Amino acid sequence: MSFITCLRAGLCACLVTSAATAWSSTIQLSLAAGNMTGLSQFINQILDKTPEIQAAHSAIEAAQARLQGAGLPIYNPELELEGEKREGADHYDYGIGLSQTIDLHDKRSMQERAAQAELAATQSALNALRQTKAVELLDAMVRILNSKEITSLTKRCFQLLERFQTLAEKRHSAGDIPLIEVELTRLAVAEAAMTHALAGGQLVEAKGDFFTLAGKLPPKRLHLPASLPTYPPAEYSRE
Repeated sequence: MSFITCLRAGLCACLVTSAATAWSSTIQLSLAAGNMTGLSQFINQILDKTPEIQAAHSAIEAAQARLQGAGLPIYNPELELEGEKREGADHYDYGIGLSQTIDLHDKRSMQERAAQAELAATQSALNALRQTKAVELLDAMVRILNSKEITSLTKRCFQLLERFQTLAEKRHSAGDIPLIEVELTRLAVAEAAMTHALAGGQLVEAKGDFFTLAGKLPPKRLHLPASLPTYPPAEYSRE
């Protein structure tokens, strides 16, 4: 059996080992991930500190204040005080009056409806923003976990191929295999190194995306539930 055949057998063994490791990691992740409640709390804690979310909450508070103001009467009653001294009299005659403008066109109700619509729009915008940010955060977390696993697997394959290269160089020095087979092993090692570097770059990129969204690096022990809900999340309401 040629050394290239041995190399192919080694690559197959590497893939089998990698698949077994990935399956084992998946099982461990499923057991240690926790539940959706913990994940929701983790995401909400991050989102509550996001500047965009905080600005959306401020917009809701402003809309609530405008709604409260819209419920007040448009026209306030006016108190009038008059004093008059008649000709030849030695005293003043005073009069007090109260006037009230009537809202014939029901402008107050129209203002309330407009303020309610504005409040509903700002609340919907907040819910949409939270869902968008939550999806982006989950995507970054999934890519981090996948990139970690891929980086680990490509590292093992690279190390295995390095051992094949060392063995090939020894066998070539002993005259057992031609130089072409040594060069092929070197090429395979270079390709494995490139694959490992690309996987590492994807991991760095995923962590950077998480940092941009969360404002901090992801936890070292990052976990996700074994399954995520297929139904749309309920609207978020801040107490």
